[in-house]
Amino acid sequence: MRSRPLAHRPVALCIAILFTTLAASLPAQAQPLADRLPADTVVYVGWAGADSLGSQYEGSHLKAILDASNASKFVDEFLPQVIQKIRQEEPQAAAMLGSVPPMGELWHKPWALAFSGFDMNGKGGQPMPRILFVCRPGDDAANFKRRLDAVVRQGRQMAGPGAPPTLIKAFRSGDLVGLSAGYDQPEAALADGAGAGGAGQSLAASAAFKSAISRANKEPAVVFYVDAEAAVKQVNQAVEKSGDVQASEMWPRVRDAAGLDGLKRLIFTQGFDGKDWGTQIFLDAPVPRKGLLAMLEAGPLSDDVLKAVPSTATMAGVSRFDPAKLVDEIRDAIQKVDENAVANFDQGLDQASAILGFDVRKDFLGALGDEWAYYIDPMTGGRGAMGFVIVNRLRDAKKAEQSLAKIENMAGNLIAQQGPDAKMRVTLRETKAGDVTVHFVGSPVFTPSWAVHRGNLYVGMYPQVVATAARHASGKSLLDNPDFVAVRQRLLGGAGAGAKASAVQFFDLPKTAPGGYQAWLMLSSFARMGDMAGVESPAMLFPPMDVLMQHLSPAASVSWTDDAGWHLRGVSPFPGSTLLGAETGGMMDVQSTAMMAGIMLPALQRARMAADQAQAQRAEQEDAAPAAPPAPPRRPDRSKR
Repeated sequence: MRSRPLAHRPVALCIAILFTTLAASLPAQAQPLADRLPADTVVYVGWAGADSLGSQYEGSHLKAILDASNASKFVDEFLPQVIQKIRQEEPQAAAMLGSVPPMGELWHKPWALAFSGFDMNGKGGQPMPRILFVCRPGDDAANFKRRLDAVVRQGRQMAGPGAPPTLIKAFRSGDLVGLSAGYDQPEAALADGAGAGGAGQSLAASAAFKSAISRANKEPAVVFYVDAEAAVKQVNQAVEKSGDVQASEMWPRVRDAAGLDGLKRLIFTQGFDGKDWGTQIFLDAPVPRKGLLAMLEAGPLSDDVLKAVPSTATMAGVSRFDPAKLVDEIRDAIQKVDENAVANFDQGLDQASAILGFDVRKDFLGALGDEWAYYIDPMTGGRGAMGFVIVNRLRDAKKAEQSLAKIENMAGNLIAQQGPDAKMRVTLRETKAGDVTVHFVGSPVFTPSWAVHRGNLYVGMYPQVVATAARHASGKSLLDNPDFVAVRQRLLGGAGAGAKASAVQFFDLPKTAPGGYQAWLMLSSFARMGDMAGVESPAMLFPPMDVLMQHLSPAASVSWTDDAGWHLRGVSPFPGSTLLGAETGGMMDVQSTAMMAGIMLPALQRARMAADQAQAQRAEQEDAAPAAPPAPPRRPDRSKR
């Protein structure tokens, strides 16, 4: 009997894989059910079932984490029992819950979702979307079909009498059961699994899909595919068929301005990369790239920008982005779409320049460099998101500093116009920290700060953080962190000769996980609500700390551009593991304070309103009550005489 390697898993990881990745595939089948979907599929998502994730699963970090969580009951036993309890106590929900397939079925069984564009000859002359959802439920096919039939019936009942007939149909074709929209005979649209069927060639056999999947992981567990070329053709046909003169003139301009004709396909895959979980993305956009698509052409990162990140950073990212070039590309795109509209764009920039006293495009955006870094470093700003730092390698530090000073002066003048009677006002100040001049906004809780130092712009939430970041320039950098160097080299090793990253992201999970572990324990404890309702929940939805630490390693991703298009490759210990790199440990006090304020303030407000309302009601009652008759005169007490 075939074992179920993924039968033991916490629901958090199940949902993370199922809904963030949307798909998975069996190694023997390559891409789940792609051989049964029509060749004209534009968007494809597939899930192969959790019973097999490939040959590398047995030795993976994911398996070890899931085994240690001891939470097999959650999906297979706990959730069904909770649903059954709801059926018993909430009769109105019983019918609806009874028709929905249990999560365990969709989790263990292979399924796929396909969107094949629009039927331009739909009913009523309106384009109709063509969508197929197919599942291979095995021996439970008949029961699964009955559940889907019930879903369709409930949809019709909810629509009410007089509503147009539903487009959704439930169907069964051999070992497949599914739902469809836009197909009169969905069974005929499926391929026969050998490449030819009612709709002709299958998606798996199409040249476009083969070309895209060749860029994927060797043993993909997740596949998400978009045929952008076919999508553009669909829009072309829709515009032509609409007969709208304005749309016929405008759409080609928009398409050319964005460079959509140069976009071919997108393929997103995930699967095991040794013990780790790997991600691979390829955007098929060959040179020459035009319009906004030209923004993909980012050069390799320099070591200088990497040196701006301390070696002790627990989260870091470095990338290329040119804001001046983006403004130019947007202006060119607007001009291609509407030559009159570009005048409004230029007028807006001119007005902003006149107000600020400098040319926004040349003196500010042009002075910013195209290399950016961002990081959280415990030795710079402590643990937590409030220590976040942004660094830009300036093209022209002098011009950038002058522009920032003028922005500061303008803001100061606006603040001064508030007048002396203003009870509270924001102030702009500066301070010296050694040889670093830090500018900051004098406001409580958050104090946005910035400094220009040694050719770099530093931005942070507090003056102390910016001063420390600016003075780090001569210290050890990310390039001295052996974990970062190793994972970057590993990811670029499969990129081809000469490939250099244009963007890098790095999470030092072994260092950040302890800070957020208690928050995850508290989150997972919400399953205990089942115990309080009489349904026993799994003992541990989150793995013990010692096991978790054994299977944590740095997570990272790199991206680069070549003549074929844009590539991204990343690794992490297991799906969702980067959530452990959120650096929440140092934020617990702030979060607790905010949470208590969020609970207490509305409660106090409601109490005050209730008191005011009660007082008003008493006053109304007193006003409405008839005046009491005067008390009779008191008769003297004669008993003491």
